[in-house]
Amino acid sequence: MTETVPGKHRGYNAGSPRVVRVLLLCHGFGEMTTPKQILEIQGTDIRWLTPSALIAAGWTLSALKAAGWTLSALIAAGWTPSDLMAAGWTPSDLMADVPLLKTPYTKILESVLRGGLEMGTWHTCETTHCVGGWTVFLTPGGKELEKKFDTRLAAELILRASRPDAPLPNFTASNEAAMAFIEARAAEEVK
Repeated sequence: MTETVPGKHRGYNAGSPRVVRVLLLCHGFGEMTTPKQILEIQGTDIRWLTPSALIAAGWTLSALKAAGWTLSALIAAGWTPSDLMAAGWTPSDLMADVPLLKTPYTKILESVLRGGLEMGTWHTCETTHCVGGWTVFLTPGGKELEKKFDTRLAAELILRASRPDAPLPNFTASNEAAMAFIEARAAEEVK
């Protein structure tokens, strides 16, 4: 990253671990620096708080949590689930903010029968989606999760949280195979 930090620290590579550590120490902040303090130091642009820069600067998962960083704040800073897991977050940490959809496959099946199933695209229209698209569409908070990640990951997280006992669907399956999968999972939810 060669861009400069907006604001008072022009000319520095703010993504550099050394610069992050120097800025924190020069401003009298230690490992317990809060997100607000870092944003004040670096000109209020959260883009400069990259996972690699913070980890290389010596931040640990414990320190990030103790400093008040939340999963949502780290995702907003551009951290991916892979980055978070590399920093020590567990799948259960990632699932903490995932909305649930009770009996997801029953609801998806009902919606498919009223609307349609088109596995070739996430969202065809308001009444036709693929399995992942229906999952996001039907889940309260699903669209917000989709904005944070993408449709596939949002649907996967919702289905893992809502039906941890069930296998995930093949998001690239044919319409026929996807329908058979939905029907089988919905039948399990009735029992």
